[in-house]
Amino acid sequence: MSEKLKAMTITRIRQIIAEASGITVNQAKLALDSLTNTAIEQANSVGTFTVPGICKITKLYKPDRPEKKMISQLTKQEIIVKAKPAHNLVKVKAIKSLKESVV
Repeated sequence: MSEKLKAMTITRIRQIIAEASGITVNQAKLALDSLTNTAIEQANSVGTFTVPGICKITKLYKPDRPEKKMISQLTKQEIIVKAKPAHNLVKVKAIKSLKESVV
């Protein structure tokens, strides 16, 4: 029987980074926290942030959408689609090099 694989925990990721770079686990935690804070600041101010070799984070603004009437394709009756307030979306897109290297 094959053993079910589990996703890596943040603690394990910190340990791997600490071992690979020769720093303590606390220093690895600070480095990851710094990367997270920088990504948040850049996404809010500039609108995009790229984690080198991994992904590109983009902030998108969606304006409010008013309520509207439509005809249901299933029942052919008129329905009302609820209004949605304006909001921000965060999109994360894998970079080409990551897509090519994952089998």
